[in-house]
This record gives sequence, C-alpha cells and structure tokens, in this order.
Amino acid sequence: MPAGEGNNAMTKVTPPSHQGDDELRKRLEDNPPKPLILKDGDIVVGDFVKYDKGMSFDYGEFHTAILANVDVSGMKEPPAMESGDFGSLALFHEALKSRFDRLRPKREDRLAAKRIGMATSQRSGRNFVNWTLASAAEDAGVTEDEVFGPRQPRAPAQTQQAPGEFDDPFPF
Repeated sequence: MPAGEGNNAMTKVTPPSHQGDDELRKRLEDNPPKPLILKDGDIVVGDFVKYDKGMSFDYGEFHTAILANVDVSGMKEPPAMESGDFGSLALFHEALKSRFDRLRPKREDRLAAKRIGMATSQRSGRNFVNWTLASAAEDAGVTEDEVFGPRQPRAPAQTQQAPGEFDDPFPF
C-alpha cells in the first residue's frame, strides 16, 4: 500500500482553521483592567462592560465590574488611565454588590459609582461601607414585573347595552 493511504499512524492531519484566532491573539496584547480603588467621597464614571472575577493575596477570589471609557476625575488618588484602558471596580462590599444587583446594568450602560463611607445599619446595628450607584439608562433597575408580577390581560370592555336595560331611573 502506498504511503499516506490506509491505516498509517504517520499520516499528517491538518487541523481546521479558526476564524477568531487573530482576534484572540490580539487580546493577549491588551492591558488588563486597572483597579479602581475608591476612598470615601470618591466618584468614578464609566461604561459597564461585564462582570469578572479578580484574585488577591489578601482577599482571595472576588467579583468585579469592568468599566470602559472611565472618568476618574472624581477620585482623590486616581490611577493613571490612558485612552482605551478598562477599569475594574471590586465588588467587595455588600452595599455595592446590592446596588449592582438592584440596578442590573446592561452592556454599555453609563454608570457612576460613589463610595459614601462608613455607615451603621439601622436594622442590625452593624457597620458597613455604603455606596451609591446611578445609571444613565432609563430602563435601569428593577422592572415593574419584578415588583408587581406579570401583568394580567385586561378583561374585554363591556358591550353597549340597549336603551332601557339599566336598573337606574336616569334615561342616559
């Protein structure tokens, strides 16, 4: 049997080409998001990209919100940001996670986050770091369906009744 035919273990197989490989290689050159470490009173603004995970020696694994087109002018000690840099906002504090959960930003929603500072819960009495989060998107936040449940279809309007079919004494 000629070489290359039949059950030859030395036959060379050409793998299929992948269309997205060039884009994937380009991502290796991208800079990782820069940490946005806010102090009390600091504000950061940016376009929501996605949620991600971070890792630190001190805190272990944690969730982050990745922002694009970041404006750090409201920070006392802003990181050096260049055009095209992404920012990473660590979701360490339950208050900030709760704000993101309530607001439910979508990709490219313009957000502003402000670290308010230490506060005491009126309900539990425990201290926590308080945050506020705002979105430029009109549809941000909890939907009416989440609050009130799905809307029930309205009953069809009653048909006109013939004159004199009402029990009241008025002719109209």
